[in-house]
Amino acid sequence: MRILFAAILVAAGGIGCSDDFNPSITGPRPYVVFAILNPAIDTQIVRVHATSEPADPHPPLLGVPGATVTITGSSGMISYQPVDLHGTPGTVDSVIPAFQAPSFHPLRGGTYTLVVTAPSGTATATIEVPSYTPGSMSIQDFLLIQNPHSYPLESPIILTSILARQTLGFTVRFQIEYEVLRNAVWVVEQWEVPTVYLSNNGPSDFVAQYPTLRRRNGTAAVGSGPQTAETTFYLNSTYEATISLIHATHGTPNIRMKRAVFLLQQADRHFFTYYSYANSFQDRLTIRVDQPDYTNMDGALGFFGSMTIDTLAFPLSSVLRPR
Repeated sequence: MRILFAAILVAAGGIGCSDDFNPSITGPRPYVVFAILNPAIDTQIVRVHATSEPADPHPPLLGVPGATVTITGSSGMISYQPVDLHGTPGTVDSVIPAFQAPSFHPLRGGTYTLVVTAPSGTATATIEVPSYTPGSMSIQDFLLIQNPHSYPLESPIILTSILARQTLGFTVRFQIEYEVLRNAVWVVEQWEVPTVYLSNNGPSDFVAQYPTLRRRNGTAAVGSGPQTAETTFYLNSTYEATISLIHATHGTPNIRMKRAVFLLQQADRHFFTYYSYANSFQDRLTIRVDQPDYTNMDGALGFFGSMTIDTLAFPLSSVLRPR
């Protein structure tokens, strides 16, 4: 995903009688905020970065000296603390300045206001986290998951997801959880089932394609109206191919199957809109060369959004193996 604050083109110039165009900003430059609330994790992160000159092809991710970050919601006001995140070693951004709030679990359906205060000004944004829906996922035939060899390879695995009213984009991921014997210790691991395996040179040479966030199909306006149901499909052939790969990689004597896990990821309208601008705007047939940015921050660039994760799991026989 293209990170909004990694390279931002900030263009401003005098508008008047002059024909000159000056892409540089005089005076204080806006800063960039990147924040996502996720109730499924223990620590929430906010990144606040200074912008850079448009001519810089590889701008460093600089912090904003003197910046403070707070968030207000049902639990009152929480202050974020400065922290250094560790990026790729040896790169320009091996250390990334950020802010964190440990032990902060946003509430599903809660409304939160983010406030960033810096010497150059204050930025704010308010969001609503997608709410929780009991029984948000269901599967048409769970026996197919537990006994895939009893079904034809072309049989579909059909999941129905009930999305929260705040959700604009979603995806359903499928993982196989198993134990693998490593140094005489059984270790739990997960292997994701793709939507399809593409192969040109046989089963040993393939490319897996995984699901990405997609826009909900329901016509109700996001934030109002009823919750809507969405359908996701996987194929039994892909499921069985993944089981075979797990056994081929680790060896059948070293494998104990545990669970099939489905993950429903829901993104609010701010997160999904930013994601769409960053990943889906380009079209190889278009003549447009610009790429729009999305921001819901008042007083800065960047965005403040939220996502949630729900799970549906089915136990698997520990000796489940390829056909």
